[in-house]
Amino acid sequence: MGKNTGTKGKQALKELPSVKTFYLRGEAATAKDSSKPKSPKMAAAIATEDPGMGYVTKEDFFELKFEIAKSIKEAFDEKLDPINAKLNEITSDLKEASKKVEVAMELGENLQEELKLLQNREQFLTNKICNLEQRWRQQNLEFRGLDKNVEGNTDLAIFMSSWLAKTLALEEAT
Repeated sequence: MGKNTGTKGKQALKELPSVKTFYLRGEAATAKDSSKPKSPKMAAAIATEDPGMGYVTKEDFFELKFEIAKSIKEAFDEKLDPINAKLNEITSDLKEASKKVEVAMELGENLQEELKLLQNREQFLTNKICNLEQRWRQQNLEFRGLDKNVEGNTDLAIFMSSWLAKTLALEEAT
């Protein structure tokens, strides 16, 4: 089997019905005996047995294998293209959502830090107010024996000077 046989086989292969025909119809397009098996593999074998077709070489089978693989790949690619497009769209949406979640997480972390700072500031100011109230109460004078609102509408300084003079039995200074 030399190069001439390979060329002859290629010519014979070109004259054969397409592989698609065998697979689609499920029978040998060139089979003369209808009692023979009608599977695609058998149909291909029957087609190659035709004496007028010549010899089929190893190269012819590799070429046929290549053509079958190519047509299968094209069919898969055709079916997978919409799926891949949708998958790419979903991937893009997922990346966008992931970025938004990441930004939201960072914002949440920043807000938590700010909240802690504000809580610390509030606690500090609350302690300071309590401290100032305690000091204010400590500096107030408490007079016992006075009824509340005894001073009336008079000035506090005038009331206190008259009350002290009366309580201590002092002469009023004029």
